[in-house]
Amino acid sequence: MNKVRNRKGVLPLMAFGLIAAVALGVVLVTLAVNNVPASGQELKQFQSCDQIKSFLEENSGSTAYYGMFSSAVMRDTAQNMGGMAPTAAGAEKSESGSGDGSADYSTTNIQVEGVDEPDIVKNDGKYIYTVSGDQIFIIDAYPADGAILLSTINSTGVSQIFVNADRLVVFGNNYSYGDEPVVQKIGISMPSYYPTYSQKTYIHVYDISDRKDPRVVNEVSIDGYYSDARMIGDYVYLITSKGVSYEDGPVPLPMVYTESGSKPACGCTDLYYFDMPDYGYQFLTIASLNVKDDSVEPATKVIMSGYTGTIFVSQENIYLSYMKQISYWDQSERMLDAVKPILPADISSRITEVQSSASPRDEKFQQIGEIIQEYYNSLSEDEKTSFMESLQDAAQAAYAEMQKEMQKTVIQKIGIQDGSIEYKGRGEVSGRLLNQFSMDESGGYLRVATTVDATWNWRSGEQSSPSVNNVYVLDSGMVVVGSLEDLAPGETIYSARFMGDRAYLVTFKRVDPLFVIGLSDPANPVLLGKLKIPGYSDYLHPYDENHLIGIGKEVDESIDADKVHEDYAVYYTAIKGVKLSLFDVTDVSNPQEIAKYVIGDRGTESQATYDHKAFLFDKEKNLLVIPIQLAEFKDNQKPEDGGYGEYTFQGAYVFTLDTENGFQLDGRITHADQETVDKSGYYWYSPYTIDRSLYIGENLYTISSGMVKANALSDLSELAAVKLPVEQPDIYPLYRGMGTGGAEGIATPAAE
Repeated sequence: MNKVRNRKGVLPLMAFGLIAAVALGVVLVTLAVNNVPASGQELKQFQSCDQIKSFLEENSGSTAYYGMFSSAVMRDTAQNMGGMAPTAAGAEKSESGSGDGSADYSTTNIQVEGVDEPDIVKNDGKYIYTVSGDQIFIIDAYPADGAILLSTINSTGVSQIFVNADRLVVFGNNYSYGDEPVVQKIGISMPSYYPTYSQKTYIHVYDISDRKDPRVVNEVSIDGYYSDARMIGDYVYLITSKGVSYEDGPVPLPMVYTESGSKPACGCTDLYYFDMPDYGYQFLTIASLNVKDDSVEPATKVIMSGYTGTIFVSQENIYLSYMKQISYWDQSERMLDAVKPILPADISSRITEVQSSASPRDEKFQQIGEIIQEYYNSLSEDEKTSFMESLQDAAQAAYAEMQKEMQKTVIQKIGIQDGSIEYKGRGEVSGRLLNQFSMDESGGYLRVATTVDATWNWRSGEQSSPSVNNVYVLDSGMVVVGSLEDLAPGETIYSARFMGDRAYLVTFKRVDPLFVIGLSDPANPVLLGKLKIPGYSDYLHPYDENHLIGIGKEVDESIDADKVHEDYAVYYTAIKGVKLSLFDVTDVSNPQEIAKYVIGDRGTESQATYDHKAFLFDKEKNLLVIPIQLAEFKDNQKPEDGGYGEYTFQGAYVFTLDTENGFQLDGRITHADQETVDKSGYYWYSPYTIDRSLYIGENLYTISSGMVKANALSDLSELAAVKLPVEQPDIYPLYRGMGTGGAEGIATPAAE
């Protein structure tokens, strides 16, 4: 038991300090309170503009609790805390080309068939469209011997694109900054100074029937930043997010700007919301636009909610998710309710009377703090120590209960069809989502994979319960009808993939458990089998019905699993190079890793581990291509000594893959020559970083921000290299879409 350090006349309320910490969002106990619950259940609509502002004032997070306790109390609270808890789809194949292009070409690696995802590179069997900085280049790429840059579109802030026959759809962000800094109050106190700015997401639709001369045929802007988009048929669905501001005057609703003028994306009485508290709110605008109708304006729906995380889109529904929240006030009330039973009846009664009064909430808690302070000062030293221990026990019990609620995900279901947008319902599950592949829709059911993180005792700093992993099935009404819980205690999900009546999960602590889960009966998900091997997979991709490809990292299985998570130095020592795995799940009760290939040493990375659009696979061609940043240990460097290898290559690794022979490296392609390396200093930190690949006919194309290059699939011989006319900055941005430049490309044979 931690001893309490008393200060005369000041109550070092450890538990009440916790109340204050929760109320303030101060991480004195490392709560992981990004994952917290709420009360609202059903979608509502506001009745007036004034009601919107009243709701925000009542439910948004506040910092008013600094006045509840003295700074000495807060200092004593922090000193008496004891230990702190540690924080804890391959290429789709197309059968029809553009004009005299090839009928055989790859398209963006997507999750759901028929639901296209935006990307920085698109192709239609003849032309390649690529985003580089604030430009979009259109390249006549097929046949390769005539590859040439046809046109350039300047589009400041461009992010991603779609191509739909003779329409190019461009998404981007525009920012407008104010001239003078202003003061915006956060809650009640603590002013923050920064320039005002506004952000809009734009959709520009181009007629590209003449690829040499693209013409804008529709321009739309919507308040808020670009979140995500999908294209189904001729309809594009766009999601933007705008923070809610309500300090001065009416609440400004998001606006839609078209050639005919501007108008609100919704009216005050058309705004949807959920009656739940949150630390902050945003306007989520869902817009649909027919890209073939140049005169049409977007249809919009707006929902006010907490900050949205993972988004999943099926052919009929958009699913928006976010973690639940408990208001500061509710958290503090729960702590008070836990504390009152250990107080004398008359003191508890006085607190209840204050709680039920009509006084403002911050004044109530100020009065309650004074009441408990007065009681504490009346005790002897021994009584103070005993009281504090009881207070700590009560607070920890309340905190433990809140932790159970602190990890729930709310999922909103929005129906979409031919441009229409209709709210359908909400559901919730325990745990957090990893990414879009944590959700999937099949037969009207939504399947979800989550991780419930470990919980901690804020007094001892020790773990109260380990992390666990769950799979849930929700029906069309968003009601949970089936679940499989408490998988792999102490581990977390690193990748998930739903395929037909099965789900595949990879969790990790030291080894890579691949779980095979049966979902043929939605009401009864069952664990069919599992495989444990060294390493882990960050991304799973279907090879066929009975085989999966995994890409992640190899791990030294001799390293102690607990130390890997407790000590970052040990963690980095355990991690090795990029690992490719081929899993055979024909016998679901006994899955096997039938092939693997490890690339490089510690420090080797692949964009495909965190961006599935960088992953190119075609089963008919036995083709697998991934970008690699290769790091290799040199001289006397030993893996067990820690540190990273020396970067020696950046480019695309090209494999032949089949179930009989596994992964066979055919060769490597890079856009960087020695002059490039000498100038940038690092292979990957330059405009020549290959981050996408695709094929058209029998040609493989690799794309960086400075070049599009073609190689023959048969032997990887170079066929063409098209430089992109972009400026070369002194410092090259790390991420695609920001880098610029161009250089001659080279191809190298397979490394031994």
